[in-house]
Amino acid sequence: MPSRCSSSESSRSQASFAAQKREPTPLRVAPESIARGRAASTPCMACHGPDGRADVARLIPALAGQPPGYLAQQMVLFKIDTREPSEALLLAKKAIMRITPDSQFPDLAAYYSSLR
Repeated sequence: MPSRCSSSESSRSQASFAAQKREPTPLRVAPESIARGRAASTPCMACHGPDGRADVARLIPALAGQPPGYLAQQMVLFKIDTREPSEALLLAKKAIMRITPDSQFPDLAAYYSSLR
């Protein structure tokens, strides 16, 4: 059975991931999905800002330009709470994902994926 990371190990891992250079996805998504995602993204902006950029100091990864499938999958994983429950940095994200309808995940993913 795999062991869980300690909080400090997890923080170091998150910081390393957040600091990595991101290449925007070459995938294109439907403009109407992007528009719906932009409209639904207000709660996400509290941490990720209006442009979906990373905040390495706060261990917040970039969403801009990430593949839409990856982003949608991560939203589902946060919603079903598969992340370490004691990670205080993730509590807000989990709370937002719990009240976000699953039907909005593809549109949010399309919006953030479209940002360059």
